Amino acid sequence: MEGFLDMKGAGHTNALRDGMVGDCAARRANETAHPVQELQHNFLRTKLDAKTRDLGNMFGSHMMMRRKMEEAILSRHQRLPGLKSEFVGLSTLLGRDDDFGFEDVLDDPWMRETSCMPLHDAMEIKLFGKAL
Repeated sequence: MEGFLDMKGAGHTNALRDGMVGDCAARRANETAHPVQELQHNFLRTKLDAKTRDLGNMFGSHMMMRRKMEEAILSRHQRLPGLKSEFVGLSTLLGRDDDFGFEDVLDDPWMRETSCMPLHDAMEIKLFGKAL
């Protein structure tokens, strides 16, 4: 029994007991993402860029600049930390306000009565980088 306990400190890791730590986690961090995963991650940005190019081709470069400026202004507007920002104007501009997804039906953590983090802690994290 003591030999078994000594093995734990000898550098042997048990992934089921200890979780993915050490070399495994470092290897996973250095792995490249699958090409399909990258496409899914960048889908919305690619779609918006294509729409902006199309607007530029149809109406001129001023429309491209106007759209990017409106997108930048509407993406900056946020509520206090700890409260979810809905970005209603941005979702309307991007045409996502009519989408009805599974998150609208299933449990959304922001719709619960209890908050995830107290407002004061969230403000301290935003202002100071950590909770005091």
